[in-house]
Amino acid sequence: MLGYFLAISLSVYLNSGHTSDLLEESGILEDRIEAIIDGIPDKFKNHGGPEIYSPPSPQEQIDFANEVFHNLYYSQFEEAATNALDFGYTLTEFTEGQNVYYILERDQSLGVSNFYHWGTYVFNREASKGQLIIQAPHPLFDTDTGVQAVRVFQHVEASFLFISGTHRCNTATISGCAGVSNACNSNIGGVAPPAEFMNDPGDYRESDVAHATNSMFDYLTRWLENEEPEHYFYIQLHGFGQGVNEPDLIISGGKDENSAAPNPDILSQLSLQLILEWDNLHNDDLYIEIAHDDDDHNFNTLLATTNTQGRYINGNQINPCTSSSGTTNTGRFIHIEQGKVNDATEHMRLEHNWIVLIQAINNVFIDAPLPVEFKSFDVSFNKDHVEIKWETATEEGNEYFEVEKALMSSDFKPIATVQGQGYSSSSSSYFVRDYGLTDYAYYRIRQYDLGGNSTTTEARYLDISFYRKKIKGEFFIRPNHGASSNITVHMPEWSGKAQLTITDVTGRVNIALSSFERATVEGAILDFLEKASPGKYVLRIYSNGLNRTTHFIKY
Repeated sequence: MLGYFLAISLSVYLNSGHTSDLLEESGILEDRIEAIIDGIPDKFKNHGGPEIYSPPSPQEQIDFANEVFHNLYYSQFEEAATNALDFGYTLTEFTEGQNVYYILERDQSLGVSNFYHWGTYVFNREASKGQLIIQAPHPLFDTDTGVQAVRVFQHVEASFLFISGTHRCNTATISGCAGVSNACNSNIGGVAPPAEFMNDPGDYRESDVAHATNSMFDYLTRWLENEEPEHYFYIQLHGFGQGVNEPDLIISGGKDENSAAPNPDILSQLSLQLILEWDNLHNDDLYIEIAHDDDDHNFNTLLATTNTQGRYINGNQINPCTSSSGTTNTGRFIHIEQGKVNDATEHMRLEHNWIVLIQAINNVFIDAPLPVEFKSFDVSFNKDHVEIKWETATEEGNEYFEVEKALMSSDFKPIATVQGQGYSSSSSSYFVRDYGLTDYAYYRIRQYDLGGNSTTTEARYLDISFYRKKIKGEFFIRPNHGASSNITVHMPEWSGKAQLTITDVTGRVNIALSSFERATVEGAILDFLEKASPGKYVLRIYSNGLNRTTHFIKY
C-alpha cells in the first residue's frame, strides 16, 4: 500500500508573493483513498484506546458546510482550502491522468486522537453524471465497500464520494436515533466488545453515520439535498453476512414493501441491469430483493428504513433521527446491501465483480447529449471586476449564451448575452466582465439552442470578500493549530513601526514588542511559538491605521 506523507516547509507569506493552502498531488485515486481508509480509527475506540471520535457540534456542522463545503461545491478551491484548516481539514487537488479530483480530508498531521474524524469527501468537478453521489458509511464494518465506492465513483463519473471517518462502532455513545441493531454489541472479527458497548445493546452509536444526524456525513448530505432539491441520486454501498436462502443483493429506497414504487422506478431498473450484467459475466442467476416490490418472500430486513439520510431524502426533513412517518419513496435514495457467504463463493464485494455494479449504474444513468460540450467554465476576481470565462469543445445548433448571476443560489438573473458559434467542431472561447461587485455571487451559463431550448451549467460561487482581504493584507497563520515547525505566517502591509503582543487565553501577555519593523516580526513570532507551551495564543499587531488579530493553538 502506498503511504502518503506531506511535508510543509516553514515559509513566510509577504504580500509581494503568494502561498496557497490548496495542496497538490498526483497518483492513483483508489490507492490514495484506500490509504485514508486504512488509517481511520477502528472499532471499540480503536481497539480499546482513548475516546477517538467526537461528532461535530450543530454550529460546527453549519460552519463547515458554509465555509468549506460550500466553496468546494462552487469550485472556489483556494477559499475552501484556507477555511478547511480552521476545522483540522485539508483540501488537495489530486490528479490522475487527465482527471482532477478534490480531496477534503482530515489533516493527517494532527495525529489520531484529535477528534476530527468527520469523514472524507471527494469532488469531481467535471463529472459526466453530476447527479450521482456515491456514499460508503461503513467502510470498515462492511468489508471492502469503501474502496469499492471509490471504484464506482470514478468509473460512473459521479459528482461526490462520501467516506465515513471511523468504524461504525468506534464509540459507545449512542446516537439517539430510532432503530435496532446488534452490530456493536457482538463480536466483530473475533473481537468481543468492551463492557461499555453492552450497556445499551441494540442502539445505534454516534460513529454510525448512517444512523446519526449529529454527523458531518449526514449534515453534508442534507446540505446537498437543500442546495439542489430533488436533483441528486444517493447510492449507498453496504454489505451483510449472507445466510442460507437469503438474497445476494437487497436494494431499497429506505421504505418497505408497503410503500408505493417511485416514479420512475430507478431501483427496479437497476435491479434488472444488475441481473443482466451478472449473467453476462458469470452465466448465472443473481437473487435480488427490492424492498418495495411485494414478491411474497416477505423479506423485511436490511431495508434501510432507519437510515437517517434515506429518511431525509424521502421527505422527512423535520425529524429524520427518530421517525420515518410521512415519508415517500422518492427513488433518489438507493441503498444496496451486498451479501457475502465467503470469498470462495462469488459475491458483489469481490473486486472482480465491481464492474457489474459499475456497468449497471452506467446503463441506468445514461449521459444525455448536450448541444454544447464545455471544456471549462471559471470565474475569478481581478481588481475591480469579475471575469467570467468559458470554453466549448464543440457546438451543435448553439444560438447564444446568457451569463446569469445570483446573490442567493436559486435567484439567477441574466447580466450578459453572448452569441454562440451555431455549429463548430473546434474549441471556442468566451468571456464577460461583471463590474457590479458584491461581497459574493453565484454565476452560471445558460445556453440556448436554435430551437429555443436551454440548459445551464453548474453554478460557480465567488467569495469576492476573500480576495479583498488578501489585497488589504490580513494577518493570519496557516495552519492555525498543531506544531510550530510547519506553519506559514501571512503578514499585512504597514508603514513605519508597529507593536506586537501575544497573550494566552487568560489575557496574560507572553511577549510584547514595540517599534519593530515589518521585516523582523515573523522571526519573533516563530521563535515564540517554537518555545511556547501547549495552549491557545492570541496575536495582535498595532500601528498607524493598522489593528490586526489572529490566533494559534499549539498542541
